[in-house]
This record gives sequence, C-alpha cells and structure tokens, in this order.
Amino acid sequence: MVMTGSLPTDRQLAFLDSLAEQKVQGGKAELDKVTAVLRDEGRFDRSAVSKLIDALVNAPDVNRPGVLTSDGFFEKDGTIYKVQWNRAKTSLYAKRLVPPSPGAEKGDFVYEGTKPLRFLTEADRLTLDRAKELGHLYGMCCVCGATLTRESSIEAGIGPICAGRFA
Repeated sequence: MVMTGSLPTDRQLAFLDSLAEQKVQGGKAELDKVTAVLRDEGRFDRSAVSKLIDALVNAPDVNRPGVLTSDGFFEKDGTIYKVQWNRAKTSLYAKRLVPPSPGAEKGDFVYEGTKPLRFLTEADRLTLDRAKELGHLYGMCCVCGATLTRESSIEAGIGPICAGRFA
C-alpha cells in the first residue's frame, strides 16, 4: 500500500523501541508485530507512531512488581474488573462489572480505562472458587455478567464456558 503521511523520525522510532521493552509484554518483538501490520496497511507514519507512543507512555510498566502484565478477572473492594488487552495488544485496560438491574437478564461491563490498573495486583485475581461464590450470591456469572438460568450453572455458581476460562 501507498503511505499517505510523513515517515516516522529516527527519534520517534528509537523512543518507541525503548518504550516497548518497558511497557509491552514480550518487548520489541511484540511491538514489531504491530508495526508490521501498520506497514502492510500503509499506515506506518509519524501520526501512527505518535499515537503508539502516547498509548505506551500511559501504559503501566510490565516489569514493575505488582503491576498487571496479563488479562483476566479481578476483585478489589467488592468490585469485579475484567482486564483485557487493547486491539493492538500494546496495553491493558479495565472494565467494571455492573450487576443486572431488576428484571434484566444480564449485567454489563462498563469501560474504566487504565485507572483501575494503578491499584489492581495479581493478588486481586479472581479465583474460580471466588467466582462461584459470587455467582451464588448474585445469581449471575461474575465472568460474563449473564444471569445463571441452567440448574447446573446455578448450582455451580458459574457457567461451563466461563469456568473453563480459569483453567
């Protein structure tokens, strides 16, 4: 494809590489996969690199103890969070579980951004037993937010697909 914008500067590329080691799980090798896609699409220009730099600057350090470096489900002060990678796989963000309102069939995950990542740690990772316990308490799956309706899921406190996510 033909690139429409200006080429990234050497300084931008050097800074991007240094951020990759600090902010991207898998380091420069993983970041190279993202930049390869941008190059293939003809979108690897100053603007795209600037956006990547902004995203990485705001991302948590992957090598700092206690900082989350993988996705999953977490509980902090009674709130359930779903932590997941962005589409580019360069940074994590969180969604907060909102239980279903009366009469609703399903709860919902509301975007919270990176703010919860400042206080969530691996110690807050939701265990399968805790997910089941919360499922019994709320009558909903604390992984996907669905109301538990099958007898086996109600008894287990979690649906079979979501239980498999803890393997």
